[in-house]
Amino acid sequence: MHLLSEPLTRKLQSQLQDPLALCSGALPDWCEALVCYEPHLFGYSARHLFFSSKAMGISRTVARLQQDDNHRRLPRFGQLVTERVIVPRNELKFMAAARRAFTLYARRRSILDFAFEGEEGTGVGPTAEFFTLVSMGIQSNAAMWIPDSSTGKAGLFPCLLPTDKNKIESTLDQFQFLGQIFARAILDARCVDLHLSLPFCQLLCGGSLTVEDLELADPGLHTLSRMSASDAEDLGQSMVWAGRELVLGGHNIDVTRHNFHDFKCKVASLIMDHGIAQQMDAVREGFNEVFPIETLRMITPREFRTMVTGEPLLSWSVEELLDAMEPKHGYTKESVQFRMLVEVLVDMCVEDKRAFLWWATGCPRQPAGGLQKLQPNRLSIVRKSEEGQQPDDIMLSVNVCNKAIKLPEYSSKNILRERLLTAMHNKDAREFHLN
Repeated sequence: MHLLSEPLTRKLQSQLQDPLALCSGALPDWCEALVCYEPHLFGYSARHLFFSSKAMGISRTVARLQQDDNHRRLPRFGQLVTERVIVPRNELKFMAAARRAFTLYARRRSILDFAFEGEEGTGVGPTAEFFTLVSMGIQSNAAMWIPDSSTGKAGLFPCLLPTDKNKIESTLDQFQFLGQIFARAILDARCVDLHLSLPFCQLLCGGSLTVEDLELADPGLHTLSRMSASDAEDLGQSMVWAGRELVLGGHNIDVTRHNFHDFKCKVASLIMDHGIAQQMDAVREGFNEVFPIETLRMITPREFRTMVTGEPLLSWSVEELLDAMEPKHGYTKESVQFRMLVEVLVDMCVEDKRAFLWWATGCPRQPAGGLQKLQPNRLSIVRKSEEGQQPDDIMLSVNVCNKAIKLPEYSSKNILRERLLTAMHNKDAREFHLN
């Protein structure tokens, strides 16, 4: 049983109050040793600040300290440098261009902003869209993932390498790219639209897996995980899995009640250990190009998943939306149209909520902490009008970079819902042009 130690947490927080020691890496050795190998002893906020100081470098640590109310009196050392990278939106060229960009810029300590060729928009909106499109490209790569893990409840987990040797190099390159994406998402506070399995995150955080994790890694193996020795004998199973011999001469060795436990252990080892060792090494190599992956030992697999992929989108309440959205420039919280919008959003199915977030923020996921944690500002709702037109004839629009939804004064909730769904599912609306 893992217990939180309040005295140790207070002691660590006390050490972290010294900005000079924090930025210069002069904290006592016990801090890193205990946080890395016994992270459960410390509260999340203390661990996260220590993790940030170790993983993100001096410049980002100073920047975060200056945003902290406890360090407002720190001298201002300037802002972090931002570099802009322009990529094509064309589906046939995008992933190759994104891969080249990370080959060139992964090691940079500056903040990376992305924009699209031929589009005027820059900043957080196009950058969020970039990470969303990269996520879609990676998730659709069938050579990387166990089948159906992208749509199942468990989440993505690496599959065995292709038997075609010509595909192995390209698959490993994509895993290296994935490691860079994970690290950059943490470094620059971006959100990746991937449903990662906890066993995959556990491996990335320095943990190991057991036979009990088999079903979480590959839900398709629930039959195997619950199979008895007599069931295996009835199936006529040999010591082979996915065309690979589990032992030398496995094609000629039947699974019996005497070697059944060994069979299950070897299948688990193949799927969750040595069978994916090259893929995991590639992810770690890509991650290390941005910052040391060993620092992930300071956080739990669940915390890593939330940090990289944001909060799972399950439901919204009226109260949560009222707290997350800010009406202005013609609207107040009592405005009829603002209230109608909140009601429409609450009634949406999960897929429509994802589409709304993608349309409004560039990413179909909530940031860690929920919708109210959107950066650099909250989602705002402003009144839209056009001279000579009735409100019901005007299409609502969005400025993704400023998180501003431009909402006409529609006469009914049905009209608002219809216009919003049309705008959300219009692919051209995701391009970043001035409006």
